[in-house]
Amino acid sequence: MSGWPIVIAGHLTADGQIVCNKLLLRQLLSGHREADVEIIIRRAYATRSGKQNAYYWGIVLAALSEHTGHLPEELHEILKAKFLPKSLAVCDLNGKEEGAYVIGGSTVSLSVEEFASYVNRIVIWAEDDLGVLIPQSTEAA
Repeated sequence: MSGWPIVIAGHLTADGQIVCNKLLLRQLLSGHREADVEIIIRRAYATRSGKQNAYYWGIVLAALSEHTGHLPEELHEILKAKFLPKSLAVCDLNGKEEGAYVIGGSTVSLSVEEFASYVNRIVIWAEDDLGVLIPQSTEAA
């Protein structure tokens, strides 16, 4: 069986009941040794849509790739670092910081609205800073 955490989707009813696939939950839990666990319930949000993803990779990154000569995958990493920066610090065993780094955050877990905002910031930057006019998508939001 896989390790921790175990994540399963469910639905909170109006009367406070959680509805989920109990058989799947039992299967995911079987094989784990007895232990105290922490239960976290958080609201699920829709992640970016397939149409948003197609627009990002097929229009936005393609236009920037044509303009810059970089591969779409390279641009994706550059744009994550520019528009979704994530700071990391590396410390020694005594807690002394040995280095600080900024890497690109993940686009995978962005909601539909967050991903639309991310892409919109890129489109504006591309036009303002690079002179690349990227057509807006009516499907991006």
